[in-house]
Amino acid sequence: MMTSELPKTSVAETLPEKIVALKAGSLPATTTRKCEDLLIDVVGLCVTARNEDYVASALAGWDDDGPCTVIGHQRTLNAAGAAFVNGTAAHGEDFDDRHFRGRSGACWSGDRAGGVGSLRAA
Repeated sequence: MMTSELPKTSVAETLPEKIVALKAGSLPATTTRKCEDLLIDVVGLCVTARNEDYVASALAGWDDDGPCTVIGHQRTLNAAGAAFVNGTAAHGEDFDDRHFRGRSGACWSGDRAGGVGSLRAA
């Protein structure tokens, strides 16, 4: 039975706690390798997109500096700002995880001119 009551702890709070609690070497080698591959992919995407207009707009639109890295930039932001700019950069140039061949559902299609995704039915 479904309920409209929200959980006491959100996934956004639970996930980092679980990650921090991991002990080095406790994950299977294949899982560790996949995490490393994904990290390299995200950093590469952020570096590739660092000079795009949509990343510059995201960076310029954030007021709160802080200690967190914005990949490919000297400026540092608070955690929310770095997550926003890095997330924008990581997704703006990511074309390898899309499914267009006969799959049902919805997918994001990047709009290179404006850096805004448009939702399309696949």
